[in-house]
Amino acid sequence: MTQGIDIRYLGFHPSEWTQAYLDDAISALQERLPFGSRIRAVIKRQDKMLVAQIDILSKWGRCFVPARAARITQLCSLVEQKVQRQTNRWRDRHRRNRSA
Repeated sequence: MTQGIDIRYLGFHPSEWTQAYLDDAISALQERLPFGSRIRAVIKRQDKMLVAQIDILSKWGRCFVPARAARITQLCSLVEQKVQRQTNRWRDRHRRNRSA
């Protein structure tokens, strides 16, 4: 696993495929964040749903991303969309501050 990433599983034991898929997805997210960003992810099973709680700490700010889906692929897609929106906000704010 990449440095600066912590993934925990609650309420289930992920298969090797699920672990690899999540590792790859979270690592890809980290690559889009400012250098040195840290990600803490908690993935838990509630009823028949997977619930993600992603906490991101970067030099541009802190972000908490909750997501809920029935399948791991859907869950990762939701998290990716939410993190992309947040990073776009951070970049816009960063650019405005630099030009001011």
